[in-house]
Amino acid sequence: MNLQKAITIIIADDHQLFADGMTQILHAEGNYYKVMSIAKNGKELLHQLNAQVPDVILMDINMPILNGLDTAAAVRKRYPAIKVILLSMQIDSSIIQKARELQLHGALPKFISAQTLKESIYEIVYNEKTVYIGDDVQAPVFYNRLNFSDFSREYRLSVREMDIVKLIHEGKSTKEMAAQLFLSTLTIETHRKNIFKKLQITSMGQLLHLTNRFILNQ
Repeated sequence: MNLQKAITIIIADDHQLFADGMTQILHAEGNYYKVMSIAKNGKELLHQLNAQVPDVILMDINMPILNGLDTAAAVRKRYPAIKVILLSMQIDSSIIQKARELQLHGALPKFISAQTLKESIYEIVYNEKTVYIGDDVQAPVFYNRLNFSDFSREYRLSVREMDIVKLIHEGKSTKEMAAQLFLSTLTIETHRKNIFKKLQITSMGQLLHLTNRFILNQ
């Protein structure tokens, strides 16, 4: 791994043992990563940011006083240059969607390997990627840009089905898609079922994985 300087990190997690373990993992890489501090809740993190601004924040979703999502929204508003990565025991499609709505840089389950964690941080900081790893995805998904025309031809999706895929890819909810396309939520759900059937998938997480795998293979 060729890093120009140490990536500075603040860990926001109320489980001290987990935070300490993650610190040890990152510091084991030598001078590549530097954990500046650990915050036990969102309020404490925002206070720390008054004195020090890291490259990356690793943010637990379920923190007391001020939870991870609310804290992440505040950080993105006040410190847009900081890369924010959500951490949770469970990363489902709704969390990935929320992360995209907040324009966060990643969402990672806590059960990932040390190598995957370090790869994800590297891709986010140096290659300007966003990284989402859902519960039903076994490898990191480095999100960049989807060529929708090629994707449509590859999987023989209709124009309307590709409209749905695009909006799902952007993190839109069913209601938001219905409003934007002037369709009922029932129609959106019907299109989504047809898309899942054509792509031979069963979940939103698998769809996001498939679109992002398509990006990597372009």
